[in-house]
Amino acid sequence: MAFFNPFCSEEAISHSNYCSLQKNHPSQKTQPPGPLKQTTRKVAGKLTELLDDSSTPKQLLGHARRQNCCFGVYPQLGSTKATAGLCRDLARFLHEYKDQPAAHATFMAVFTTSSSLSEADFEKKVAEQISLLQQAAEPFYCLPESEKEKAETGYTCVAFGGRLLKVISLYRNSSGGHLKFDYPMLAFSLQPAKKAKQASAA
Repeated sequence: MAFFNPFCSEEAISHSNYCSLQKNHPSQKTQPPGPLKQTTRKVAGKLTELLDDSSTPKQLLGHARRQNCCFGVYPQLGSTKATAGLCRDLARFLHEYKDQPAAHATFMAVFTTSSSLSEADFEKKVAEQISLLQQAAEPFYCLPESEKEKAETGYTCVAFGGRLLKVISLYRNSSGGHLKFDYPMLAFSLQPAKKAKQASAA
């Protein structure tokens, strides 16, 4: 069902790349930018392998499964172009799941950032991306101060569209036994609405 997406700038539309992993092959719900079409298919295959791998620590990805997992491939992590497309796709993701139990619904944002990025630089870029995401959302969503403060304490949670999203960052150069992925990725796990309300009331 169509809905009004507040992120409707030319930049947001041109970098929107909303896909689903409900089937064995990716279902593209928006047309990805030309240069990203091949990368999107490649990423879909790697995400399928990650989610189907029994050794993957499911708790790190909110117990994500293909039937409730969407993803998108975007330009450089921490860029305005990536932020514009990601905001548009996250808004659509929240709309699609607004009348359903959270059930570990997850949106995976994958970025074309160079694989040579160091772990320290990756963490810096993640913080920049989360900050840009919050800044872009503020004009369209009224968030309680308590929700903003929770989102600003780190990038493990972010308030977006009136909901609380748990954020897991993955990258091939991550250390400490963390889950790894060939491309820089942020996995946004939709939290139950009641938790978001409790956080707002805290």
